[in-house]
Amino acid sequence: MIKLIATDMDGTWLTDQKDYDKELFLREFAEMQKQGIKFVVASGNQYANLMTRFPEVLDKIYFVAENGALVAQGRQILHVDSLSDDIYQTLLKITTEYPYPAVVMGLVSAYVKKSSGRVYKQEMKKYMEHITVVDSFGEIDDQIFKVSLTVPEDKMSKILRELKEKYPEVGFVSGAADSIDMQTKGMNKAVGLAYLSQKLGI
Repeated sequence: MIKLIATDMDGTWLTDQKDYDKELFLREFAEMQKQGIKFVVASGNQYANLMTRFPEVLDKIYFVAENGALVAQGRQILHVDSLSDDIYQTLLKITTEYPYPAVVMGLVSAYVKKSSGRVYKQEMKKYMEHITVVDSFGEIDDQIFKVSLTVPEDKMSKILRELKEKYPEVGFVSGAADSIDMQTKGMNKAVGLAYLSQKLGI
């Protein structure tokens, strides 16, 4: 018997236009409700952004966001696994070693540096609901989940290899064709799903 259905978003649930067939989903979701099946959105994306995609059923579904670091039932946060200060400081150091913009993902907001420019902020707004512009990442007072470094696509594999060799204590994954997510080593959507499944007794 199926007890839980989980889906990723980008490249799986969403079309290339970043939308989905809501009418079809709501019909299928009603059937899931009848059968007692839990529906989980599991994604590397920002929690606030994910919530905006399911307004009709928000309080009836679950979220595993930020690559597994945040688990929620609707608007209620169930679990947060933020970066240790040591790892966060390492990630901030990495952002100074490359001439590319970065975004810091926190519980309250995502953060970009003013020096990254208006165009970068506008691009990030496609993926994030809450964005705060700061002069320095050092001034952020928030629970941090990850830092994403935006890099040229043709340099992605080289930079990813360099980072993994130089910082084995950090988890690195290509979040997209042009971004590297830097986070707690071993953190991923499966970790968040395991927490949720245990909490639900599944």
